[in-house]
Amino acid sequence: INRLGDNALNPETPIKEYKIKVQDENISILKLETETDIEFHYATEEGEKEAKDKIKLSVNIEVNDKKVLRINTKTPCIYYDFPLVTTDSFKFPAVINSLSFSPKTERDGIYLSVAKTYDVNKNKAIFKEAFGLYVQLLDGLIANDFLNVHFLCELRKINIPEVDNDWYNKQLKSLIETFIDKKVLMNNE
Repeated sequence: INRLGDNALNPETPIKEYKIKVQDENISILKLETETDIEFHYATEEGEKEAKDKIKLSVNIEVNDKKVLRINTKTPCIYYDFPLVTTDSFKFPAVINSLSFSPKTERDGIYLSVAKTYDVNKNKAIFKEAFGLYVQLLDGLIANDFLNVHFLCELRKINIPEVDNDWYNKQLKSLIETFIDKKVLMNNE
């Protein structure tokens, strides 16, 4: 895309598409998405495996004022084409969608425990790639002078049963350090 309403977008950014969610005479809210082909590695009992797939990240923006909107706290943030129920507990400020995720049979989450299984290792590898794409999306919004980009930096530690909370929280800490380096967040130590 190169335009959002009357706003031209920087063509050098990774923002690839958008979908109109709500539009009336006063407001246009878009679902802004960025998608990338990924190659990721994960451990299995037979050794290291490699896979290729797409990951899509979505955030909502208000077009006329070029503002990032907060995601609803009850919105599932992990999708396997469709939302995985109860994934709102991850409190991630964007939607991560990948058909490579290994969802639980009940579709109430993904395998992300401390176990070193095929499903867990694959899901962790996808999350790491998604976090990298998230930084690119943030860069695209900054390059296009969007306001409220700091809403996407509202990351919260989790404590979810059956999830490797230490691993996940360490990934979030790394993202926060990246945000500080990019001067989206300030460190007041």
